Amino acid sequence: MAGASVYPGALDNFAEASPTNLGDNDSTGRTHSERHDDVEAAVEAVQGELGLNPSGDFATVRARLDDLDEGFGNTSSTTTLTPASGSKVFTVDLIGSYVVGSFVVVSSLADPVNIYMRGQISDITGLDITVLVSVFDGAEASDWVFALSGPTGATGPAGTDGIPETLIDAKGDLVAGTADDTAARLAVGTTGYVLTADSAEATGLKWAAAAAGGGAGLQDVFFLMGA
Repeated sequence: MAGASVYPGALDNFAEASPTNLGDNDSTGRTHSERHDDVEAAVEAVQGELGLNPSGDFATVRARLDDLDEGFGNTSSTTTLTPASGSKVFTVDLIGSYVVGSFVVVSSLADPVNIYMRGQISDITGLDITVLVSVFDGAEASDWVFALSGPTGATGPAGTDGIPETLIDAKGDLVAGTADDTAARLAVGTTGYVLTADSAEATGLKWAAAAAGGGAGLQDVFFLMGA
């Protein structure tokens, strides 16, 4: 009769045989021979669950399970590196759940926003993780922490160009609309002159001497500029 095991769905609980008569049935009615078959089935179930070389590169299966239990959140490195593109090798304290092909962001513990490298793990040898960096920023650091990331997405469409800074040539220059979706430079005027509307001008504006008794105030200038 084939042995019976409930592993790995549950733990086997073998009933104790009679200490005075090994030929007796146990409390569940299993004979001595059947109990041998049950133990063999349980051993085979454990082997089938763990597979070949279950400890991998670790000393024991327990050590490997403990390492996996650390997950993705506790891998760090004190390797001194300056963020740059290309392959970067980090000597880490533990591999955790990272594997070749994982996308990661490796950032400075002290300044994760401004010092980081993002890329894909290309090699793991011992406790050395090689990351093929594609995105980076910041200065040299040695307090790196790993986090699981994802592949860099496609570049989005370019936004609408703003008014170029090269349109301005000097202090006091203004930008004025000349037509629909069109702008031009209005050069700074003479000291003491005021901005005046004039449809004959290309920009619709000009600098002119203030009329007697007053002129346009600063609030009028901002009004004309559309502010």
